[in-house]
Amino acid sequence: MDASQFRQQFLPHAQSMYRLAWRLTRDVQAAEDLVQDAFLGLWTKRNRLPKIDNTESYCLTTLRHTFLNQQRRKRLEVVDETAADAGILVEDAQQVLERAERLSSLERFIALLPEEQRRVLTLRDIENRSYAEIAAQLSLSEVNVRVILSRARRTVREQYKKHFRQ
Repeated sequence: MDASQFRQQFLPHAQSMYRLAWRLTRDVQAAEDLVQDAFLGLWTKRNRLPKIDNTESYCLTTLRHTFLNQQRRKRLEVVDETAADAGILVEDAQQVLERAERLSSLERFIALLPEEQRRVLTLRDIENRSYAEIAAQLSLSEVNVRVILSRARRTVREQYKKHFRQ
């Protein structure tokens, strides 16, 4: 993939990536840095990327993973710096890793949803779009959007419970 193809495919999603980054960091500079890091990650593996059906979702997932990796690194640095408190901090790092694993599982469950349910769930719960915006974008009624969202959430919740009970 050359630079122009990359720009065409991924740069249109920069604004939605920035919105998600800002929600994760609550800091303008950190959000900008996070988006840059995510784009750098996409660029470095551009020739190994699989065929992507939903590039926006892929970009947002890459951004989220970049954020989690940064948080994990920060936690591990803190553990290395304070050997006296290592027992407590290792426990915190363990919790962060468990949370990251659960988030990764949730993303996998969402990816397994039917296309329409995945799009509605992503637009509502990740991008915080209103029911009216989603209905207009997907050419559905607001009632239909609510029903689809309810079914998607129920499916993900059931898969989550089933997976983490074992």
